[in-house]
Amino acid sequence: MKNISREPENLRVYRVNAGGVSFLTTVIPESGTAPSGLHYHSGCELLMLERGEMTLFAGGGSRRLQAGDICLIGENVYHYLLEVTPAVRTSVGFTRRGSRRGDRALVPADGTGTAVFRDPRLFAVLELFKEEARGAESASAEALLTVLLERGLRLCGGENTAAVRCPAGSLDDVREVLIDDYFSDRYDEPLTPGELADLLGVGTRQLSRILQEIYGKSFGEVLTDMRMEAAKDLLKNTGMRQSEISSAVGYRQQSNFFRTFRSREGCTPGAYRTRCRETEKVTQTDIL
Repeated sequence: MKNISREPENLRVYRVNAGGVSFLTTVIPESGTAPSGLHYHSGCELLMLERGEMTLFAGGGSRRLQAGDICLIGENVYHYLLEVTPAVRTSVGFTRRGSRRGDRALVPADGTGTAVFRDPRLFAVLELFKEEARGAESASAEALLTVLLERGLRLCGGENTAAVRCPAGSLDDVREVLIDDYFSDRYDEPLTPGELADLLGVGTRQLSRILQEIYGKSFGEVLTDMRMEAAKDLLKNTGMRQSEISSAVGYRQQSNFFRTFRSREGCTPGAYRTRCRETEKVTQTDIL
């Protein structure tokens, strides 16, 4: 598992509307955690480091995060976190409705798809949110969450418009977040529709309808998309052998990985890596 699993009964999802866009938002405090493997979310993530130090690997680069740093990780940006010293952090995730269907992603201008800034006021907002969120239903908690969200939207290039509080998450909202976690955290495992259906408490036919509503795709298509995106990131940004990448993204037989990759990308994994390196060389030459 790449991230901490989230069970339905422990997951509280908020709906927040900003700039006319509806977001599903979660707040996950973490401390003393193991490194997170390479993963991504279809939503943005505000990583707020309260104590300690961590290294963030994203977009082929890395940066050291220290206590007081706030890092915005854009949509569909593959990243990996490594704890340098004992750390306490809070992850604020927010996912646009419809973003999984191919809308233009919200990503910071930084080449790594991330942005790091410091704003002590937002940590104060976070502490207030944690206090207010202990209540069963708290309009104050949602209003504070909106402040965090709007700051993230500004960094993503979104418009700074007044946000309107929406009702706290429904069962459908919880299911949507769990589905996203299931695929992005476990794409390297032999997943089955039946397992996901059991997790959500629905039948496989209902699961198919839910996946069509969220992604516009079938179970197999969503899983293959995530595996291919992970493979492309590894081909571009690491020196791993193709056989190692095949296994890392969930293919037991390398031949299946090669066939699927060529079908999706129109070239072999090796050709894709070569093309990425040639593009990088041209870019570096232009800079010089």
